[in-house]
Amino acid sequence: MEMSQDKLYARLKTHANLPSPDSFEQSFCLLVYKSRIEKRPIDLTFAASDVFRCFRALNRIWNGTTPSLTPKERFIGSLDRWIVYYVSVVINDAIEYAAMLASCFGSTVAETVYAWQIACAMSVMWNSVLAGDIDDLDETVRLELESRFPGESVDRIRETMSGESEKGLC
Repeated sequence: MEMSQDKLYARLKTHANLPSPDSFEQSFCLLVYKSRIEKRPIDLTFAASDVFRCFRALNRIWNGTTPSLTPKERFIGSLDRWIVYYVSVVINDAIEYAAMLASCFGSTVAETVYAWQIACAMSVMWNSVLAGDIDDLDETVRLELESRFPGESVDRIRETMSGESEKGLC
């Protein structure tokens, strides 16, 4: 079932941990905040999966079902600044979380690499949505991650992106 644009925007606002109609304990930025306060790693899998689902839905809404074939004049004239802000907050928190894991909390190398993969995947997927002509966001992210993390497995982040670990709301 396709989510309405208003509902999607509310989900992204929730993930940015800003007041919204959605009350969601699995907000991405809320979980990062809890990790900071509790000074420990936290499982972001469900929240990250939902953010990726939101990006895919946003890509369909803004760029059509086959972005590479969508006439460029269909693209919206200007982006909703609030959506850009919400996504920026989420990606910034993903980067900050990965940096925190790298420097403290006694995190394992695998946890830290996974956190950096989440941050990179979100950044690449969002940039692909903005590009407006990427049909397969997941494949684009996979290729980017394999080049950015040579020798590291991208299986866990691919599972997170696909939502196989848990169902999200977008």
